[in-house]
Parts: sequence; C-alpha cells; structure tokens
Amino acid sequence: MDMMQLHTSRTMPQLKETNSSVTIGKAQLGCSKARVTSIRLNLHLKKYAPQFGGYCAYGVSENHLAPTEPQAFTIVDDKLYLNYNMKVLELWRKGTNTRIETGNTNWKSLKNTEKQ
Repeated sequence: MDMMQLHTSRTMPQLKETNSSVTIGKAQLGCSKARVTSIRLNLHLKKYAPQFGGYCAYGVSENHLAPTEPQAFTIVDDKLYLNYNMKVLELWRKGTNTRIETGNTNWKSLKNTEKQ
C-alpha cells in the first residue's frame, strides 16, 4: 500500500508501531516516533476534523461564529469540538449534548455566512 492508497482508503489499515517504524498493512516504514504519530494523525484527520468548520462550538450553539483556541477542545462521540477559550469551554461542558443538537441546527445556516 503506497501513501496515496493509504490516504484514499475508506478503511483504517492495521497499524503496528515501534519507536523507529510503523507497519501499515504489509508495508513497513522506517521512521521516527514523531513521524509515526504524524502518520496516525493523518489517518484520523477526517475523523477528527473540527465540527462547525473549526468555529467555536459554544458560539455556534448560540447562533454566531467565533474564533477558537486549540487547547479549548472536547471530543464527544469521536467528534472534535473547539471553543473560544477555556472559560467558554467550561460553559460548553455544562450542556454539551443540548448544545451539540442546537449547534447542528444552527450550523446549517451559519456555514453559508462564514465566507461572506
């Protein structure tokens, strides 16, 4: 399996890791631990793409777009949600499931305004 096949594959190949290599399916790649981590991240990139276009999840649940800080995040049901800052993250955590439902509804209209 070459890297292009790896990136376009619809299924997650079996990974075996050591500090100096990663085996993906039958292919073994010699690489550093950092590169192994990078490969794993790329394989999961789509899965962990930020929800709501990377805008603040709390803001989207309040029907507006706001920037985010990368350390203010949560993962819920294998989905990444970013927030404006750590204080807003705490507000988000108080009603996460309800805010996700509201955010999903609001995002349908907000995503069309993000490029304007």
